[in-house]
Amino acid sequence: MAGPPVVVLVVAVVAARKGRPALAATVAIVAVAAAVVVVVYR
Repeated sequence: MAGPPVVVLVVAVVAARKGRPALAATVAIVAVAAAVVVVVYR
């Protein structure tokens, strides 16, 4: 289960470096929400 979070993190970093802070923030929020769901429902 370590694959998707790493991919999401890379996408967020790339988005932030390309001057897309809104997109990076959205990706980060979605990633955190997904992590919480996984932890709660596992």
